[in-house]
Amino acid sequence: MKKFTLITIILITANLMFAQINKIDTSFYSQALGEEKMVDVYFPPGYDDNPNLCYPVIYYLHAWMGDQNAMGEMLSTVQALINSGTIDPLIMVSADNSPEPFEGSFFVNSELWGNYEDYMINDLINWIDTSFRTIPEKDGRALLGQSMGAYGAFRYGILHKDKFKAFAAHAGIVTFNKDLWLEAARQKVILENQPGPPYAYNYSTDGLFTKGTIIMSGAFSPNANTPQTYINPPVVDFLLDENADYIDSIFQKWQPFDLTQQIKQLSPADSVGIYFGCGTNDNFLLFPANQALNDTLDAMGLPHEFYSHTGNHNMPAGFKHGALIFIDSLLMPPFIPPNSCLPQGIQFSSQEEIDNFQANYPGCSEIEGDVQFWGSPYEPDTIKNLNGLSVLTSINGNLEILYCESLNSLQGLHNVQFVGGNFILVWNAFSNLDGLQSLTTIMGDFAVGEGEFLNNLMGLDNLTSIGGSVYFGYETMGGTACTHLLNLTGLENLSSIGGDIQFYCNILLEELSGLSGLTQIGGNLWVLGNQALQSLAGLENIEAGSIGHLSVAGNEMLSDCDVQSICAYLADPGGTIEIHDNAPGCNSPEEVEEACNGVAIEEFINSPPITISPNPFGNYAVIGFDLPYSAHVSIQIFNTMGAKVAELHHGQLPAGQQHIVWDSGNLPKGMYFCHMQIGDELITQKIIKY
Repeated sequence: MKKFTLITIILITANLMFAQINKIDTSFYSQALGEEKMVDVYFPPGYDDNPNLCYPVIYYLHAWMGDQNAMGEMLSTVQALINSGTIDPLIMVSADNSPEPFEGSFFVNSELWGNYEDYMINDLINWIDTSFRTIPEKDGRALLGQSMGAYGAFRYGILHKDKFKAFAAHAGIVTFNKDLWLEAARQKVILENQPGPPYAYNYSTDGLFTKGTIIMSGAFSPNANTPQTYINPPVVDFLLDENADYIDSIFQKWQPFDLTQQIKQLSPADSVGIYFGCGTNDNFLLFPANQALNDTLDAMGLPHEFYSHTGNHNMPAGFKHGALIFIDSLLMPPFIPPNSCLPQGIQFSSQEEIDNFQANYPGCSEIEGDVQFWGSPYEPDTIKNLNGLSVLTSINGNLEILYCESLNSLQGLHNVQFVGGNFILVWNAFSNLDGLQSLTTIMGDFAVGEGEFLNNLMGLDNLTSIGGSVYFGYETMGGTACTHLLNLTGLENLSSIGGDIQFYCNILLEELSGLSGLTQIGGNLWVLGNQALQSLAGLENIEAGSIGHLSVAGNEMLSDCDVQSICAYLADPGGTIEIHDNAPGCNSPEEVEEACNGVAIEEFINSPPITISPNPFGNYAVIGFDLPYSAHVSIQIFNTMGAKVAELHHGQLPAGQQHIVWDSGNLPKGMYFCHMQIGDELITQKIIKY
């Protein structure tokens, strides 16, 4: 739980619509500005009642002449949507951006009033993440801005796309294009400064368009030594001369701050949600520019939503609701973060160690190292149950269960979703793997070894991917590790294996039908010395192109080998072939090929070769491919649960060599799937982040 004793706060509560609004109005020291700055922080209902729960954060950017208290206009809507269950609970933050002399920073660094962008992006976010229970990553942050704050939301969402998942902006100045907005603003400045020319522009006495141009000059063209004598105060290079004509050199200074130029830095691969809008009767004449930006985003293929309404410059209730619901759809929901522990791993060799685990390691839910259950063949009652481990959600190292002859069930590991290393079973007594229903991913090898009398593999019903190899029996330094496994029921959802798959000395295994969902392997297929095996049915859906070496030998009862994957491999082998010493019908490649004559081998479209490098990768992976013709290409990344985590491209690509860079950001390590849709063809390839 975060400590609030170091924060000086004033607790403000208000009863609105029978709901209490909890926020603090406080301050913190900004290194970028060298001073204390005011900030409001809103907490959702239940924040104090759930001391381990972490929340997403929306940073509210206020309008010109506002301050941190402007967030108050949002809070009744936020709380009502939370209380109704329409959006998940969240924290909302608003920091003061009203420096003198012009009461607004435009959320940029300026030599006139200081580094307000650094203050917001670095100092504020760091202070919020270290002071309160936030989700301190891109998927836990969003921006919401009004007017000047809309400009800031766009700017930060584009330039700091690594920090924010989404932004919403209402009535923002999105361009300095003379044809869309700037010329209309100039005409308003002229009307505000009659009679003239020559004109003198005074922040203290002139109208809103003149004041607004001065504040933007403070952001985009500050100059404490300006030669312009017709400006008060004389601390900026004003965009217009005494005749209200544009000064081209000043106009050029403004161009790098034009959002229609900055937006070109975004691509669909950046996975930043955009929600923005404007009223057709906007007081500052901003609707045409916002509508044009909507068209630009359409042309760029950037996913977004545009909210058009008939109102003025104020943010309407409909926009508030739509923006909050849009942001909520993209942000991570509140969650209790795993408490990682035991980097050196742990070995359990007694029931007492398991029963006392939660007392000995309070809060430990994610073990970083290896976990070993090491019973004793000489003391069969050593480990009887795993109930004391129900708090575990992840094992980042190996999981080894050895010689646990009195352990009847793996209940106790029922919340473990991820094994980062190998999963090895040797000489245990349980008849299935009941208790592992939450396990979806094994990053290393999966080995069922010597002395296993499993009836089936039920309990692995949600396992979808194994990053390494799979061994049902294997050869050891001392001989052969045979199993008494009866069948593979329970593996129906396993679709991908990163390495070899080996069936070696399975004494009782007659068929492989539990693997009917397996479509890809990343290595060799070995079927060796399985005394009872009669058919390879169950392997028929493996893509033949994913098989390296094929070896089927020493299976004395195996006569049915003419399944689609084997037939396709024999028709176009990707490696060497060994088929011998099996039953008639499967005793040589020629026998299998003859039997395959009656098998319909599915024809696949000649896919453009895809390279993903490096693979495994750290944070960045480059996806390369050749397009023989111009085509509509969609590239998406999914996790092992089937949830889309990134969209890298969606639109037309020309013929030729293509390279797409994926920045995985803060996504957890593990296995992902790259889905590439080229026209009507779907290609899937596995990617592993380490």
